Amino acid sequence: MRIRRLKDGGHRPAPMAKYLGGEAENDRRRAALNPIRALYHTQRWRELRWQVLLEAHFRCARCGRGHPTLTPACDALAPLGRLSSVKGKAPDHVADHITPHRGSEALFWDRSNLQCLCAACHNGAKQRAEQRDRPVPGDPGR
Repeated sequence: MRIRRLKDGGHRPAPMAKYLGGEAENDRRRAALNPIRALYHTQRWRELRWQVLLEAHFRCARCGRGHPTLTPACDALAPLGRLSSVKGKAPDHVADHITPHRGSEALFWDRSNLQCLCAACHNGAKQRAEQRDRPVPGDPGR
């Protein structure tokens, strides 16, 4: 973290420092603002997420990029009906809500509203598109 020197000789952290409090602290802050975020930490969500990723063979719905080891395993085991035996971790792929749930549990759990995206597509273009459509607090036009 970069420290800035103040005119009085003191120091203060750079403006970005508030985001450096740690992932757990950010999760708690976000959960307080939106209680439905707690659903992402349930076993039911983890199973649904894995099902979505398996069915897509860990291939991104936007760019088509696959996971280097899990995609070939899915391609090989799917014809044998053994897709459920694929094991591993895929932090680079996300079960994304096609239509943002915006707090709706029905949309959150709707399997047909989920798609597999690579982290790059999800955290880039998809998030920017969702931010553009997000209502602005205090805007009477929405």
